[in-house]
Amino acid sequence: MRSKDDYGVMVFADSRYNRKDKREKLPPWIQQFLKDAHLSLSTDMALDIVRKFMRDMAQPVDVEAKDQILLDESQLPAYQQELHGFRMDEGVHPLTAAD
Repeated sequence: MRSKDDYGVMVFADSRYNRKDKREKLPPWIQQFLKDAHLSLSTDMALDIVRKFMRDMAQPVDVEAKDQILLDESQLPAYQQELHGFRMDEGVHPLTAAD
């Protein structure tokens, strides 16, 4: 991403991507976002996650709050660890928890 206005969504709808050996052939920058909790989602659930992402990304940035919104390099590992800790059986997905 170059800026907040430069974003997108990739949907791996092919069931072969449920296999770890197939996902491992993707570039690391994509693999980091492919979590087990995102595998085998229903179309409705995947669309809900995409809609929320697109809706959130389309919001204007509050210039005064941007330091709280954006992560710097020192904050990124903790955020990634937080996302890795999500489990589908907990019932709350980090992308949909704020609804």
